[in-house]
Amino acid sequence: MYHASPNILNEALEGLDPLSALLLDSSHADLEFSAPTSIAHQWDEIMHQTVAVFKLQIESFPEQKTMREKVALRLKQLEGIEKIPEPLSNQTKSQISLDEFYVYIRKTKLEMLELWKSDQRVATLNSILRATLNLTHSLPALPYPLVYSSVCDLLEAFGDLVYNRVICKAGGKSTGQQKENFVSKEASETSKNWLCKISQIPDLVCKLYVEIALIRVHSFAKIEKPEQTLARIFLCICEVTDPVIYIYMLAYLLKSVNNHMHGKVSSSWYEDVWQTTLLNVSEGLPKLQKIPEYEKIQNSVVAGLELLLFGLNWALGSSFWTLENIQKCVSSSQSGVLVHALVKAMPVGYCSEHALYLTEAISGIKGYPIDKIYIALGNKLAQSGVQKSQRRKVLSLAWRGISYSLDIKKFVQVSEAWIAYVIKYHNTKDLDVIIGEIIGGLKSRLQLTKKPLATSEINVLLSLLTKMLHETENFWTLLSLDNFLSFLEMFPKPYARFTASKECLVKAISQKGDIPLFFLLPVLEICRFTYNSLTSTSPEDDKKQVSNLVCGVIKKISTHWDVDAQLDTYVDLRRDFSELEDVLVLLIERCCQLTSETAERKTSTDKSDSFFTTCTAFIFITIPSIRNPKKRLQLYIKSGDSSIKASCYGTAEASLTEAVKLLVPHELLRKEVQEMEWVSFAVELSETILLLPDHPDRGPLFLLSNLCTIVSQQHFNSPEVHLKWLLHMYPLICRILSFEQGIPRHFVELYSGNIDFQLKAKDVKNLLLEEIAELLKNLEDSSNYKSQVLFATNLARSVLMPGISTDQETLKLLLHLIKILVKCSAPQCEVNEIVASLKELLIGSNCEKFIAKIESLVR
Repeated sequence: MYHASPNILNEALEGLDPLSALLLDSSHADLEFSAPTSIAHQWDEIMHQTVAVFKLQIESFPEQKTMREKVALRLKQLEGIEKIPEPLSNQTKSQISLDEFYVYIRKTKLEMLELWKSDQRVATLNSILRATLNLTHSLPALPYPLVYSSVCDLLEAFGDLVYNRVICKAGGKSTGQQKENFVSKEASETSKNWLCKISQIPDLVCKLYVEIALIRVHSFAKIEKPEQTLARIFLCICEVTDPVIYIYMLAYLLKSVNNHMHGKVSSSWYEDVWQTTLLNVSEGLPKLQKIPEYEKIQNSVVAGLELLLFGLNWALGSSFWTLENIQKCVSSSQSGVLVHALVKAMPVGYCSEHALYLTEAISGIKGYPIDKIYIALGNKLAQSGVQKSQRRKVLSLAWRGISYSLDIKKFVQVSEAWIAYVIKYHNTKDLDVIIGEIIGGLKSRLQLTKKPLATSEINVLLSLLTKMLHETENFWTLLSLDNFLSFLEMFPKPYARFTASKECLVKAISQKGDIPLFFLLPVLEICRFTYNSLTSTSPEDDKKQVSNLVCGVIKKISTHWDVDAQLDTYVDLRRDFSELEDVLVLLIERCCQLTSETAERKTSTDKSDSFFTTCTAFIFITIPSIRNPKKRLQLYIKSGDSSIKASCYGTAEASLTEAVKLLVPHELLRKEVQEMEWVSFAVELSETILLLPDHPDRGPLFLLSNLCTIVSQQHFNSPEVHLKWLLHMYPLICRILSFEQGIPRHFVELYSGNIDFQLKAKDVKNLLLEEIAELLKNLEDSSNYKSQVLFATNLARSVLMPGISTDQETLKLLLHLIKILVKCSAPQCEVNEIVASLKELLIGSNCEKFIAKIESLVR
């Protein structure tokens, strides 16, 4: 802990401290001015950047009696306090985790609020002091900025409580809202009371922090003018020799001054603050170099200086960021710390203006890790750029400094900071050169160390790639570089290469539109990088991710390219990713689409016939690689459909034959599909089979009759499922027998007048009629009238569709269905509708007796 010399302190406070001045007649307090609220938000944003995770030493403090009797009496008169708690000192240390520290801060704040509500003012102050004493050590276990940020939050909350109490005593008005020469007695007494309490705090650092937190209260006490208060506090802060404590305390003072004394402080005072800070850092830091944690102290000083410079920038603006002030930092014995903080705090516009000078100055800094300064400068220049005439020179100087370090991690971290600047403000040639330099730098350093990349080094390398991808809007720009794929090869297998390639593929897939033909091969090469990075021990989730990414790339392949080029690409992808089932499924679907669209656009030529033969053959030989029977069935149906459109009837028949075989009930398919879905496949398959002319050697309706036989052998648990098949298939076979409109033309061309065809079709029809009869019987036995009505109504309507022949079997079926409707008391309107349709269908067919029978049935 650092205390000021008692003699100097007494001289500084002579006639100025609040306790001595209580009886003095002083002029009225000046009006209070408030800064815009944005400064608080900006302050919080900077503070959040300094938080890190370490352990903290939290002190508990025993109490000691040292209060003077007259002060106790005075406080008792003002606040009604019977006993004054002793000031705090002699801390004992205890190690706690970060989470425990946050709990400690929250508990302290809750304790403060509870004590305040119960009117225990001094106890409230004591709870704040216990937390504030953590700021009296420049080397807590947690980073000093984190401790500082948390304690300052408590101080701000405490300051608000006191200020609001004073405002309440003043009748709800601040001094700026009252008459110029009037402050209420109650408000003045309360303010003086709190200033008396502050004067009794024995620790200088704690005393100053609390007084700064209550700086708004001074104007009510009317003890001294604001400039006198500010001069006194600043003079006391200057007595603190520890640079860490000094800088943070001064930064807190600047924040309070900018917030609550805005417009009342001259620019010369701010200049004095900065000059004193330069002197304190230059003289104080060298004394701490022998401490083992010196690097931690340097980091804390840089973060504190950033806060301090933020306050100066807010107050002085452009007048502060002069070349003269920058040169003072560069010429200081602690130039590294000062320039680092200066670059971090400097607004981007001024950083851009002085970029060349700063780049030259950084290269000459000794005794400080200049990679940190280069990182800060690179991040700033990425936001604002550099004057066009200086860009090449700045980049050249910076890269020369970046390349100095043999540490791979530092080299990559600095490269990451500058890569965004290069991408935004330099051409692709410069970017390619820089990526080449990074590759060369990595290789040379790996040769020197003769060790593979460590995990931390791989992580920063991945971070560099992520930065490149994020800053480059058009991914094809990166792919056009000669060195980009070589850069990806720098990632060691398996996981690093997998992660890097995966990020690139995500970026490629996110691009608008299809993949340009020129960049297809590099993208596919990245796909291979990703896939080849997998091992036998890779988790299934990784394999799934690769499969999804490759599928995403395939979907981005344009369908407007040359069809042969598309097919060649699909063949290559099948060879390279044969173990990824989802990729194979998508390739088959794309080939089916390619075949169908090409068949619709082109007339038959020798070249197109050869393409269709190759394409359909590729599809057919790939489908057996699909292990999932449901997907395999779907693909066989698609293959048959596309092969028919391409007039490749041999391949179509082979595909549909395999599909029919797959429909035979077996355990694998039962696990994948439900009954209704199984019937849906059968319906879709039957529609595709009708499009295929029958093979002469197999006879008419060979595939369709096989399909119907398979379905008839299936035991359905739900009658609705069976009904769906019959409602589709029975009207269909009736239309085929009648050669009505809607039947494929080849039936008329091949089978018109063909007795064998008629016999085969009737066999299929009879098979369906048997199924219908069995279903009706089962429904009648179950006494499920609702299901009987539903089945009879839907089947009657489908049979009565235009174009269906009314042969003897069909009429018998209709009569049976109408009987069911009457028996089950179906709605009369539905029965009448069916009878009317039947009459219309039988007009001119000499079926008067049948119609009369129907009419008598429904009366």
